[in-house]
Amino acid sequence: MMREVLYCQRRLLHGFQRKCYSTGAANLGAADMPKVYKPSDVEGEVLNKWKRHLSKKNDGDREKPVFRMLLPPPNVTGKLHLGHFLTLTVEDTIARWKLMTGLDVEWIPGFDHAGIATQSVVNRKMSKNQGTSALGENLKDFSTNNLDLIRKQLMASGALLNWGNEYYTLDKKHSQTVKEAFIQLFDDGLVRRADGIVNWSCALQTTVADIEVDNVSFEKKTSLRVPNYEHPIPFGVLYHVAYSMLDSDEKIIVATSRPETMFGDVALAVNKEDFRYAKFVGKQAINPLNGNTISIVADERVKRDFGTGVVKITPAHDKLDFAIGMSHQLKSINIFTPDGHLNEHCGDFQGIPRFLARKRVLEILNQKNAIIDEKGYSGSVGVCSRSGDVIEPRLVPHWFLHTQFLSSKLIQAIEDKSFLIVPENHARSLVHKLMESREWCLSRQIQWGHRIPAYYHLNHPDKWVAAADVQAATLKLEQKLGIKISDAAEVVQDKDVLDTWFSSALIPLGVSDWPNSENYKEVALMETGHDILLFWVWRMAILTLALVNRFPFRHVLLHGIVTDHFGRKMSKSKGNVIDPMHIIKGITYEELIQEAESSFAGGELDENEFSLRKLSLEKNHSEGFPVCGSDALRLALLSQNIFDQEITLDLNSLDSCKRFTNKLWQALRFLKLHSEPLEKDVSQSVVREGADLPSKWILACLYQFNKTCETTLNQAKFHLYAEAIRKFFYQELCDVYIELIKGELTNPEDKRRNILVMQYVFETGMKLAHPLIPFVTEEIWSYLKNDKTLSLLEQEFPSSREIEQFNDPVLIETMSKSMQFIREIRAVKKRSGWLSKEPPQVYIEMDKSLEKQLLNLNSTIGKLSGSNVQFGKYPAKEKASYGSFIVEIDGNVCKIHIPVLATIDKSINQSKLEKLKLKLIKLQQQYENPSFQQNAPPAAKEKLKKKVETLILQINESMQHQNPNHPA
Repeated sequence: MMREVLYCQRRLLHGFQRKCYSTGAANLGAADMPKVYKPSDVEGEVLNKWKRHLSKKNDGDREKPVFRMLLPPPNVTGKLHLGHFLTLTVEDTIARWKLMTGLDVEWIPGFDHAGIATQSVVNRKMSKNQGTSALGENLKDFSTNNLDLIRKQLMASGALLNWGNEYYTLDKKHSQTVKEAFIQLFDDGLVRRADGIVNWSCALQTTVADIEVDNVSFEKKTSLRVPNYEHPIPFGVLYHVAYSMLDSDEKIIVATSRPETMFGDVALAVNKEDFRYAKFVGKQAINPLNGNTISIVADERVKRDFGTGVVKITPAHDKLDFAIGMSHQLKSINIFTPDGHLNEHCGDFQGIPRFLARKRVLEILNQKNAIIDEKGYSGSVGVCSRSGDVIEPRLVPHWFLHTQFLSSKLIQAIEDKSFLIVPENHARSLVHKLMESREWCLSRQIQWGHRIPAYYHLNHPDKWVAAADVQAATLKLEQKLGIKISDAAEVVQDKDVLDTWFSSALIPLGVSDWPNSENYKEVALMETGHDILLFWVWRMAILTLALVNRFPFRHVLLHGIVTDHFGRKMSKSKGNVIDPMHIIKGITYEELIQEAESSFAGGELDENEFSLRKLSLEKNHSEGFPVCGSDALRLALLSQNIFDQEITLDLNSLDSCKRFTNKLWQALRFLKLHSEPLEKDVSQSVVREGADLPSKWILACLYQFNKTCETTLNQAKFHLYAEAIRKFFYQELCDVYIELIKGELTNPEDKRRNILVMQYVFETGMKLAHPLIPFVTEEIWSYLKNDKTLSLLEQEFPSSREIEQFNDPVLIETMSKSMQFIREIRAVKKRSGWLSKEPPQVYIEMDKSLEKQLLNLNSTIGKLSGSNVQFGKYPAKEKASYGSFIVEIDGNVCKIHIPVLATIDKSINQSKLEKLKLKLIKLQQQYENPSFQQNAPPAAKEKLKKKVETLILQINESMQHQNPNHPA
């Protein structure tokens, strides 16, 4: 952890340590530029520039329209992971884009105290280190240290966060918001205290939220490790138990997976339409374990096809049983202690852990010949993600929030499109889940969190009030009970704390200074992972609606979950978590192991997590991580569709993304090398005037690039935005335009014209790419403007409308066909065995209409393919020295004729021939498919027909090369 803190501090101060860094204008010529782009040498300086820019912005006026976002608060349980960095990258890209479009961006950072998660880690650290400090003191120290570390990580990321508005869910201001919210909800009748079934962790001895429960599936009998048990516990077994009827010799067979809960049985139930058991309804059966008499009821919720069709009803330890018990006025018997041992209702079994009790119960039932059968079944069991303990459904008194009415308002807003969720499939999923919404359990039985502001009088434990403190509670209780309370000690506050999701759901209100201010500040966009749509976004929506009668936001953008290359969600329990800082700044394998060992020694990883972490590092990261820089990681993450359910970071793509940032750097070096000094400003009219064909094309590409950036950013299709950036700079500017103008730089007039065009295009491109790859574009901008103090954050995001004069779709299409020819000629040169450095004389035969379209581009095709290109057939006298290759260009069958100066490798040609034949068979099958012929549009059929014909020609061509005597 200390290593991380020192790095973050060093990175923030790095700019002041480099002597070459200037805070004013300087001569930043090509000779002053490093030969390669090294992010570690640049990012610290750029961070300081942005810091100065943001402080200057915050001192200015606030007359611009405000675009407000909330950064989902990281838990103070540890460092940021790759999932956090994805969120940060998406939102920072949006923030920079909005800032450059003229909006005042208010992107608010914060931190979540993460009640159960934090207390679990601290408990583990305390048991590991055996310290003498109290739990409360350890919790405060742990959370404070981690909060500082996370803050430094966020600052070092360069994200444009408004640190002046920072919050923490346990700070004084937010705590007041939480307290007042509970009081208002209580007074409005939305919060009530009642018994209910909750997810209970026996290991933690508290209720846990649904999101903290992992459902572990099984198809048959399966054994799972459970904390505090020496041996694995079997699951996935249905025990068929015979219950005798009270007034007859008949027996009724019950299927149960939890025989230890038979002490809590209060009834048996069958489906009311199940004729097999109709005669038993209303009668009584005898519990074979304890001899209690229980009734048999009929209920439509019993599944006839599960087990025997007869289930036992244990209302205190099953959600469905509790609901059935309420419908039939059945009592509830809680048979477990908070730590998962059987209690006083279980006779001689009292004090036995629940899963050991299962084994002994089965022994007793077998002795009584009550076990008729055992069968495996498929199902799932809930496991606490914090402790690894099997969840115990448990009936306990809790505070519950009514959600049905509030949820119905949200459903209505979603359906009438006044509340947008993107992607839309998540909106449909949320509506479906809210249709079945239950009450929200607010109580948690831990120390770390907001203590529930609810009070009762010692003599009236069932009469509660909600109040800000004991004094206010005393006044409310006096009024409620009609008594005078002389001793404040008689007024008792609930010992439980509020669910962490309750406090985090109030963040939109807290950052608006509610309840001190009625001026609610609406969030323009709520961006987060789709996995917490139900757990956080929904809760924010309904609480804000309940308290201020409006939604906190109207637009929700959801991204997928980061997984490893096996498609597994990253988590400590799997040992596959990746720290983004390791990718950005690099780390050796030995350092990774040392870090894991330190986390284990400090209690942050348990023994199983530590073992998995070491195994994962050895298997997947045995060479550590090389330095990639922030931009490479941002580009790699957002090159994937964030709307996918899962986002897998391909570590191999990181190197490609890093090379791309260096490609931009080399383009800058080329520009600076040929244009000292650069023009201060280049106007559209200057670059348009006298532009030759390559310049007109790159300007047309710039327009298309600009248009694509606007569209993709507006639609949050960042993968297409990333693709457009790489396409423009890689394929169009560097691979084509720069190559085309290299030969034109000897003539001063041509040089000036081409360099002006490149400068204009490059500068505009930097503005367009900046939101996604901010560090390299910012550094390049300093060199373009010869001034380290100028920032791209001060520039306007280019508008395609303003350069619409450059739009030339016909030229774009024509050049696209030229590029296809260039690729084909390069491939043909390789296949024909052309090894000479001299450019071959290439002839291209094509349709006359296509030839007319490409009439002025033969020199361009030749230059970029390393050939002398001529349209038409080669001279007859050259036939013996030429080979012909058939290619397809946008559905046009063309022939490329090239001198064959070397023998073609027949083994390679044979391999190609086999591939072509297989492809032909598939295409012919598709073309001849009756369904295709009947349903496909004529254009599609014609296109496929041309592909088949071209393949046949290519096969004949290959066979001719393989066997010159083969008839063409």
